[in-house]
Amino acid sequence: MNRVVPEAFLPFFIKTVGHFAKYIVRHGKEQRGEFQRTNFCKAIESKSTRRFVKKFVQTQIGTETRLSGRH
Repeated sequence: MNRVVPEAFLPFFIKTVGHFAKYIVRHGKEQRGEFQRTNFCKAIESKSTRRFVKKFVQTQIGTETRLSGRH
């Protein structure tokens, strides 16, 4: 049972947000990357998956951005 949920969720997670690295822009080698949220969400073809990812990005990545003091 402990392995069933991760094994079921992992393919979904990879499919929905696995392409995130393409949407991190760095303006210099030493600078922290900036996540391009809008373009990241637009890249998802499925409308229902896109809605999920928009909410996920707002809650997960948005929280990290606010905590780091970046807007």
